[in-house]
Amino acid sequence: MGSLNFDNIRIIVIGDIMLDIYYYGKVNRLSPEAPVPVVKVDHITYTPGGAANVAVNIADVGASAFLLGYAGDDENRKKLEKLLAEKKIERDFISIKKPTITKARIIGERQQIVRMDFEDPVEDNKEAEEFLKKAFMQQVEKTAMNRTEQNRTEQQLSYQTMEKEFAQKNFANL
Repeated sequence: MGSLNFDNIRIIVIGDIMLDIYYYGKVNRLSPEAPVPVVKVDHITYTPGGAANVAVNIADVGASAFLLGYAGDDENRKKLEKLLAEKKIERDFISIKKPTITKARIIGERQQIVRMDFEDPVEDNKEAEEFLKKAFMQQVEKTAMNRTEQNRTEQQLSYQTMEKEFAQKNFANL
């Protein structure tokens, strides 16, 4: 059974753009302040979450992803943009005056102890909705133009192959 090829697939992802942060460490004692474990953090990882995670998964199977959504103008957005750039994911973020949605997890001894959510709901904003719609339609048009160009190139290659085969069959004995 052959493998699937997603090289020519382009998918537009629209949704909640998040940064996931994982704090990993060892638990050696309980806190004297409350009956909770104390995690001595030894490393931290940052990964795209929400719709950004969907875009990463699309890129990981070989397709092209374009990500649209809201993000704050903050350090977590910059971290997220860097992670997405490493995966070659195109994106268009609408800047909002709220922090980028962030989900932080504290993991001690391979057990998630707590998740902390940093997010403020985005109110209905007609201007932002219009921007999203416009950005989406631009990407649909870009995808259609790319597909038309790709079809034209494939058609030219097909004609060249047919001409070559014709010449080999008909002029091989000359």
